[in-house]
Amino acid sequence: MPSFLKKNKNWLLFISLILIHIILISIQVPKGTEGTYFETFVFSIFSPIQHAVVSIYKTVGKTWNDYFYLREVQVKNRKLLTEVTQLRQENTILRNMLEEYKKEEKIKNFLTHISENLVSARIIGFDMSNLFKSVVINKGSHQGLKKNMVILDESGHLVGRIVAPISYHQATVQLITDNKSGVSVVKQGGSSIGILSGNNTAMCEMKYILSTDEEVNTGDTLVTTGHDGLFPPNLKVGRVLSVKRTPEMFKEIKVNPFFRLNQLHQVAVLRVDSKEIF
Repeated sequence: MPSFLKKNKNWLLFISLILIHIILISIQVPKGTEGTYFETFVFSIFSPIQHAVVSIYKTVGKTWNDYFYLREVQVKNRKLLTEVTQLRQENTILRNMLEEYKKEEKIKNFLTHISENLVSARIIGFDMSNLFKSVVINKGSHQGLKKNMVILDESGHLVGRIVAPISYHQATVQLITDNKSGVSVVKQGGSSIGILSGNNTAMCEMKYILSTDEEVNTGDTLVTTGHDGLFPPNLKVGRVLSVKRTPEMFKEIKVNPFFRLNQLHQVAVLRVDSKEIF
């Protein structure tokens, strides 16, 4: 057999070249409108790869577009929240002061003054020793914030006041739930004045209501009086949760504040001394 291959080597090589040539020609033969066998072969190899590349490109592109869309939505939502907070504060203060400012010109001037001095801020920190004592906001002396300026929540309810320390872009807010806080309050539409004090929990207490006083009852809404010289009058503070008569001179009154610490994200600062406008 080897001798046969040696003798006919040239013929075998010639026949092999002819066969290869025939195969190449057959590959190029068109399949009607379907293309050549060679094209079909190449397409079957590279089509899945192309499909995978296109799918990856589309997925990456969609993810990229969704990322920027969500960023844009987040910025818009934050801007809207700030605007809504501002409008709510203006509306609350306007309602409280309409009785005092009867004339249209006075109301217009008052609203302009209030709008210029309402600063929206975000909560960026809490007192780690007790969450109900104080929070930190992202506005400070650079925005004109000073000690004793009033803090309201998004609905215009009293949250607390600014206390030291105050830095360039941050300020500390003493919450009305702090046991060192004191706010002069009265039943809405009533005359029994007491002091709202915190107890370092989610609840507050209304103190110095005589045991013989029958005006304050469960479910009553408490508002500020303005007598303490710190907080403007008629700001809603909380609702009476329970009233208990004691052997002592004063009743034990539990109050549920209107602001919710776990929902407190955006606040408004009344950047003016309340005695200047109220």
